[in-house]
Order: sequence, then C-alpha cells, then structure tokens
Amino acid sequence: MRIQKVETVTLLAEGSQYGDRLALTPGLVSPPFVDIIGSDRLLASRKIGLLCSIQCPGDIILKTLDLMQELRNTEVCVASGFHSPLEQECLKVLLSGSCGLIVCPARSLIGMRIPAGYRPLLEAGRLALISQFGEHHKRKTRESAEERNRLVAAVSDVVVVPHAVPGGRTESLCQEIAGQDKRLVTFESGHNSNLMAIGASALGPGASSELLAKEGSDL
Repeated sequence: MRIQKVETVTLLAEGSQYGDRLALTPGLVSPPFVDIIGSDRLLASRKIGLLCSIQCPGDIILKTLDLMQELRNTEVCVASGFHSPLEQECLKVLLSGSCGLIVCPARSLIGMRIPAGYRPLLEAGRLALISQFGEHHKRKTRESAEERNRLVAAVSDVVVVPHAVPGGRTESLCQEIAGQDKRLVTFESGHNSNLMAIGASALGPGASSELLAKEGSDL
C-alpha cells in the first residue's frame, strides 16, 4: 500500500518566502522554489546532511552505521537523498528511531508515490520531503541527482561524507562545500585522505556529540 494523496507546500524564493523555515547556502543551490511534503518545523532544527559515494570501504560502512545508531534517538534531523547503498542502510537505522528525517528526492514531489512506510513518520511530524524540481521532472537523472545532493548540502548545518571516491562527483561536491565554509566531516581513514586534503575534519570517538554540538561550542 502506498500513500498517493498528500499536501505539497511550495516556498518561493521571491519575496524571501523561505524566511526562517529554509535557510540555504546560496553558493551551493538557489532554486526559485522548494516544494515540501510533511513537517516544515524540521527545517528549523539542527540538520546533519549525509552524502556518500556508491562505493564505500567496509570499515567506513561499519563506522557510519554505528554513528546512525547514536543519532537515531536524538533531536537532530538527518537530511539525505538516501539513494546510495550506504545511505539506504542508514535510512533503515534511522527509521527505527525517533529523530527527524528530511528526504530529498532527485525528482518532483508532484505526482510522486510516497512509500507506505513513510506514513507513520509523516503523521508523527518526523518526516519532510523537499524538492527543488518542477512538475516535469518525473524521473531521477544524473543531473538531478547532482542538484539534489547540492540541496542536501545547502540545507544542512553540517555535512557528513563517510566516503567520496577520488575524482568522483561526490568529491567534486565536497570541494564546493568546503569552498562555502560549511562544516564538512568524515571518518579518519586512509581511504579518506582526499577528503581530509580539501578540508574535511575527522570524526573521532563520541562522533555524535561532535555533530550535535552547535558551532562555537566547547565540544
């Protein structure tokens, strides 16, 4: 069973309708509008973005899933396209908790079939789907996936990138994120030397506490 009838709210950039509900990093993405399904209060919460290449070393997978276990029952909100294999595994962990979720599809929300498993989260105010794509974008493309990932980064307070394949699209986006002075973090690993070289900070023991701490705190 899938939910088909949902309310879509459109926030327009013109006239600053985004307001306090949706603060984006302009250097990453500046869409003329953003469609939202679900709880827009999540947009005002502390948001941790999650981006990862399709390929990811096993040791980093384990560290990432451990981090999701730590975050799943916190008051933080995790934003992602939840498309790559590791992102999908993270979603399974987060769905079992109580944290907020922002799902960013790489297509329009208009006419999109919402998975039935999302219904309890929508009713509980734990989930928001957001998209910057117009009604004619019915399918995910390589280009829309790249733009979706920019939206994930732009809406987040801090971006967690477990792994980015050297020379890949995720690494390229990480360079853009670092260039915007947005906090970019990864796991310390020989596999992530490329991310460390562009300015990503390493997550150590107590990674969830580091991510939950706001900028300027002592943590």
